[in-house]
Amino acid sequence: MNYVVCLKQVPDTRNIMQDEKTGSLIRESAGSITNPNDHNALEACLQVRERFGGVINAITMGPKQARACLRNALALGVDEAFHMRDNLFSGADVLITANTLALGIKNIGLPDIIFCGKQSIDGDTGQVGAELAEILGYSHVYYVSEIIDVRDKEIIVISKMGRNTEKIKVKLPTILSIDNESFKPRVSSYRDKIMAQKIILKIITKKDIDDNNENNFGYQASPTRVNRIFMPKAFRKGKILSGSTSQNVDLILERISNWEEQ
Repeated sequence: MNYVVCLKQVPDTRNIMQDEKTGSLIRESAGSITNPNDHNALEACLQVRERFGGVINAITMGPKQARACLRNALALGVDEAFHMRDNLFSGADVLITANTLALGIKNIGLPDIIFCGKQSIDGDTGQVGAELAEILGYSHVYYVSEIIDVRDKEIIVISKMGRNTEKIKVKLPTILSIDNESFKPRVSSYRDKIMAQKIILKIITKKDIDDNNENNFGYQASPTRVNRIFMPKAFRKGKILSGSTSQNVDLILERISNWEEQ
């Protein structure tokens, strides 16, 4: 069995700032982290390999700092790591990202199972897994919370969608988008982290993939256009009430009634 796990390095949105004039995010204002949901996808992939054997390749697309998520995957036991890195790839929306990743995966060699996180915390679309499946002609299951069995070119999984839980059997090859509340990620040892730094990452650039048209990549190829990003401002006014409790209660009820009328 051959597996590919898709990873993404994202801005740490807990600390990110915004340019008030342009509305764009100041990515330098925050560090970068591995997309939290991708940790669950990686753990699911590792568990499947432990049960059914095989080889795991990790792939990411992004600038130089994206290699951090690959180093983490190598420290946890991934066999090889591939970094899609080219200026032409920058600014891609979810559709072009999926298309470029598909070309990168073909360059590695099409696997039996591709693992994706449910969604990234920066774009937050949750569409890459499904779009990859459409491009590659794979079956696809969302919100996978348990992997029951892999046999006879089929896989049986549990998909948890809201209050509904379904047992699903699909043919391989397939793409699994992993539920973010399942497959608790393991932690690598300090020794494994050090050893992972010595492993050479395999770089995939535009010239390595099977598409010679530069207009099919990055921002220029993306049909999505973001005109403005802004942080909503909360306007709150506080007032200290004095007087008797009954008077304050009457005043509060009056204010609430006026809000409801508005």
